[in-house]
Amino acid sequence: MDEKLVPAHIHFTKWFIRIRWLATLILVIAAFTVKHFFEVAIQENSIYILAGILLLLNILHRIILQHLKKERGSRAIRKIKYEIHFQIITDLIILTMILHFSGGIENPVIIFYFFHLIIASSIFTTAQTYIYAFFTIILASSLALLECFSVVPHYPLTDFIQNDLYKDVYYVFGAGLVFTITSFLIVFLSHMII
Repeated sequence: MDEKLVPAHIHFTKWFIRIRWLATLILVIAAFTVKHFFEVAIQENSIYILAGILLLLNILHRIILQHLKKERGSRAIRKIKYEIHFQIITDLIILTMILHFSGGIENPVIIFYFFHLIIASSIFTTAQTYIYAFFTIILASSLALLECFSVVPHYPLTDFIQNDLYKDVYYVFGAGLVFTITSFLIVFLSHMII
């Protein structure tokens, strides 16, 4: 049985890597477009550096996948799942950093966290996926609170939305509550469907 699952897991991992190539390209184009055509203030150089890190990580993921293709059986599936865990965790951390340099919780791209929860739901157990939901909530909440209380600088999306929402404690906690409920609902619904 496990032997039959290896190609499916390899296919999923390859798909995830291909999506990340596209996401890196879109990130660079979006950063350039938002900054130079729409004149929205973002930390463009920081985002380009993060895109470079994402590119290097994807090369690493590709190399790891090439080695994993040689594995067989349940041990192979376990190693492939570890690789997918590594991909999701690094993606979530980089997404948090991208958000930090482009408006924090005021950035509508914050919903991209949810894509990783759906992806996790499609391959991992319910318990593992809820751990990802908690991890995502911790990342988003940490970013919001660190910016709200000026522990780290806030980089507003000037000329895009009201620039001081990140300081409004009611907004931060209200948005955090909605984000938390949505995260758990996505995991719950995804596991009902998948």
